[in-house]
Amino acid sequence: MSPESESDLMETKITPSPSQEKMLSTSAQNVLNCFSLHRKGQRPRSWWQHRLTPDQYADVLRVLDGDESLRGYVEDKIRLDYDPRRSRLTIRNPSPLHEIFCAEVVSKIMNRLTELQKSDEAFGDFARKIQYLSTSNIRLPNDTNDIQQTYSQRCPDASFIHEYAKYPGVIIEVCYSPKIRAAAGLAEDYILDTNASVKAVIALNIEYRGCKKATISVWRPNKMTVDGVKELEAKAVIEMMPFRTESGLPVDDSKQPPLQLSLRDFAPKTISQKYPNLDQDILISSKELCDFLSSAEAAHQKQLLGQGVEEPLSPGTRKRRRAQTPSEELSSEE
Repeated sequence: MSPESESDLMETKITPSPSQEKMLSTSAQNVLNCFSLHRKGQRPRSWWQHRLTPDQYADVLRVLDGDESLRGYVEDKIRLDYDPRRSRLTIRNPSPLHEIFCAEVVSKIMNRLTELQKSDEAFGDFARKIQYLSTSNIRLPNDTNDIQQTYSQRCPDASFIHEYAKYPGVIIEVCYSPKIRAAAGLAEDYILDTNASVKAVIALNIEYRGCKKATISVWRPNKMTVDGVKELEAKAVIEMMPFRTESGLPVDDSKQPPLQLSLRDFAPKTISQKYPNLDQDILISSKELCDFLSSAEAAHQKQLLGQGVEEPLSPGTRKRRRAQTPSEELSSEE
């Protein structure tokens, strides 16, 4: 968050109602103030993190329960992660560039899934049961020795889930500094906390300052035996592999496309093992990723400059708006 926003954060203080008499910690108050500033249009940087213990997070939720308007805004407009294991709250605020690029990658995967869905073979039926989720909330159970189960909340940039699965099989995160530093931890949580129900976590890092370099990382579940004990880890099978050079050109990937998925990646083994022949490839080359990113950059720049063709209004034409109904008018509380 910028210095100006940090100052505003201290000045914009939400006062708990009398029913919320319990004194709020500074951390809980700062988070609530950030929510309020967000609603006023003063957004934090793309990846804003704040230390917040589970008890402090519970206090934040308690205050939101007493402020229906702010709670509705937070639930509807703020992309939020909360990790009780690390006592960390994260507000995601991706730019249009990241969202456009992510949409391009998702579109490519969806087009390939649509092709596979047309098949009369068993894998076609499997493919027809795969759903795309856009910025959905995922609750991940934490490993705990306590009696009470705790959960992390995650809001990935994109994910794909099988109709019968509890968790997505494939997750995509579009990264930027400092989010890229959190990517390995995110991938580990997605894979380990779902007992490897998540089969592939893809991180696309598209912001390297001072150059046009872009990279891809992919994590998958890896099961092994160490000293006679079975262990599950999130293994980086591709780590910071460039798909675009510093000068903006696609990397030669004639040996191996950087993004490789198969249908079996989209569901837990208990589901996929019932279907034969799921080794149907979904491939995206470096050139395609590079083209998607260049297209997203051009679209973002056009938005920033206000460019593009619009429908002209005939001279002398007035715009007639309908009158607001009483139900549409805001009350003083709203």
